[in-house]
Amino acid sequence: VILIAAEIAADIIRRGPPGFGIPFVLFISGMLIEVTALACSVVWLYQAWRMVMRGDEDCSPGLMVGLLFVPFFNLYWMFRAIPGLSMAIQNELRYLAPARTHSAGQVPGVIACIFVLIPYGQPIGFCIFLAWMLIANNALHRLARFHDEAHDDSDERADSMEQ
Repeated sequence: VILIAAEIAADIIRRGPPGFGIPFVLFISGMLIEVTALACSVVWLYQAWRMVMRGDEDCSPGLMVGLLFVPFFNLYWMFRAIPGLSMAIQNELRYLAPARTHSAGQVPGVIACIFVLIPYGQPIGFCIFLAWMLIANNALHRLARFHDEAHDDSDERADSMEQ
């Protein structure tokens, strides 16, 4: 696929007006990077929702992410999917370790969603969204650690009961 795309790009550059080649290649490269980043973000969001859902929720992880692609409805749904993920992570962490304080970045998630709606605020929203992803990812790692500890404790109890 890359070889075919490179051949098409080379042909367009040869036939295009002078000075057309480098901006065209940069534009196509930027679009490929943007689509790749979007795909990685969507996969991460799906996996994060899959990790915190227990099965008793109204929406599946696929629905939580898929509704972000519905035009105009996504302007509402991003406020459920992004800050909602932070709330779900916090609730799960409170359930597993109630004595500790937990933060999964609900406020940065809401702020990122608001900046996305503001004209010319999208670059700021994107930066805040990246910060939210780092905070939420850190909380997901803590959640995974608590799940592993709980699983190890249950295995130890089962081994002691067998003896």
